[in-house]
Amino acid sequence: MPLEFSFLIHSDYLSSFVQIFNNLDKNFCLFIPIVIYNNLSTDINRKIIIKDNEGKSGIYRWTNIKNGKSYIGSSSKLNKRFLNYFNYNYLIDPNKNMLINKSLLKNGSFKLEILE
Repeated sequence: MPLEFSFLIHSDYLSSFVQIFNNLDKNFCLFIPIVIYNNLSTDINRKIIIKDNEGKSGIYRWTNIKNGKSYIGSSSKLNKRFLNYFNYNYLIDPNKNMLINKSLLKNGSFKLEILE
């Protein structure tokens, strides 16, 4: 599903904006992260992520550091969702056959961004 957004822009700047926007890579994503977690390999960092996002809902992005591919997800309970992602048994569960789970198991080199 394509991303849809709207905003107001002054007519004097419209042609410049259209030119810049048309020159962007079509895979470019206009999300600016609120928080970035780079080192996910230690239990201490994982606990910080869980604690930071307790009681929060939001949109998040996993980005594979090696190949730049991203997965964008959302949850009404971010801390519980991240607990699942950090749980090996959840990731290998055949009923949870998601590409992000397989990728987290296989590659392991990711950064996590909270987008909203």
